[in-house]
Amino acid sequence: MTSAWLDENWQSPRLVRECHDGCGCDPEVCLNRGSHKQDREAIEVFLTKDRGWGVQARRRILRGECVGEYVGERLSQRVAEMREYLYDRFGLTYSFGLEATSERAEEEDETEFEWENPTNVTLDGTFVSNHTRFFNHSCDPNIIVVHVSDGDRDHRGIRYSFYTVRDVKKGEELTFDYQLEGAYPDDSGNYECRCGSANCRKTMLNLRNLPKQ
Repeated sequence: MTSAWLDENWQSPRLVRECHDGCGCDPEVCLNRGSHKQDREAIEVFLTKDRGWGVQARRRILRGECVGEYVGERLSQRVAEMREYLYDRFGLTYSFGLEATSERAEEEDETEFEWENPTNVTLDGTFVSNHTRFFNHSCDPNIIVVHVSDGDRDHRGIRYSFYTVRDVKKGEELTFDYQLEGAYPDDSGNYECRCGSANCRKTMLNLRNLPKQ
């Protein structure tokens, strides 16, 4: 991931189209396969002092490196809503809805486009996942979620990959901003933030998009 792209998009990630096996390019030298070039040895899961499990750097990780892809069960919207209703009762937050915004849609000033919420599929990492389910929340994150497409037009290849937005020191925890949606202001106590950053907003909720009561 280039620094120029991160400078423009890190606060509102867009869809990134990467090369794939049908491109004909050489995977060994292609620069457009960032999410396929992860160094799993660069990170490790560890037990934090007050936030359960987390993920930290085993070496210095440079800005723009991919540090994982979120995986999980692919659920329909109906099943996902049923599970999330139960998960909310236990404070579980391991679900991701597949959504993306295309550059073309923004350029053409379209409110709806084929890349917008393409499949209504949710990835549930509660039971089947990898180290990315242990990325904790922070109001001052050092990684972001990037929507990655391998070029298929039916969007089944859209994935969630995590990239660093700045250099990360060895031993530093990797975190991203959850910006949780759908809760009400009175529920904020259930989503308390403990990141301890100077700009901590005291909640994992996205305060700008809270529904009105």
